[in-house]
Amino acid sequence: MTKCMRLNNRVVSTENITFFQWLNTYEFMCKREFKELPRYKQENYRREFELFKKGIGGY
Repeated sequence: MTKCMRLNNRVVSTENITFFQWLNTYEFMCKREFKELPRYKQENYRREFELFKKGIGGY
């Protein structure tokens, strides 16, 4: 069974969610704010997103 979530009034499979959709939904951060973060924080968010995609993250 595929997990789904609601984004912008539509249902999206968690397999099809993009990094920036995830970032905006779970961290309430836009792309511009993300790009202003230090490199190591950006990498941490990307790793957390990969864990989310595998289904073992904290989200």
